[in-house]
Amino acid sequence: MFKSLFILLTATALLVAPSVASDEHERRLQLVLGNLMDPFRPEEDVCENGKDADGVPQLGPCDLLKFPTCPTDHEFCFNRKPSRDEFFDDIHQPKFYIQYDRILCYPTGWACSSCTPGRYCSSEKRCIMEDREYECAQWL
Repeated sequence: MFKSLFILLTATALLVAPSVASDEHERRLQLVLGNLMDPFRPEEDVCENGKDADGVPQLGPCDLLKFPTCPTDHEFCFNRKPSRDEFFDDIHQPKFYIQYDRILCYPTGWACSSCTPGRYCSSEKRCIMEDREYECAQWL
């Protein structure tokens, strides 16, 4: 009897879990896309999803379920980090990526340095590491 009950509960959990995870993913996606302080670009932003045997970050799509849960009056600050291996062809600057443990929750309206080091160019939707002589129409 207990074995049957255990099997039934396990099967139910397997059926419900993806739906709950999917709902939570969708909720977080809406929060992240509504983040005005530090825009998240799901089609371009990548996250560190582990490291290889040499300690090189393995970059790929971001898992929103690994983002922290911010209070409703807070927004994400991603604190993107420069890559050592990937660069923009047009400007010869490093591409930036997100580490889950560097994502912070800041009160809405606070300033956020979303590129460390560097600065976020809103008009180009990317981080610029060497920003002193870089002409950006709108810095974040």
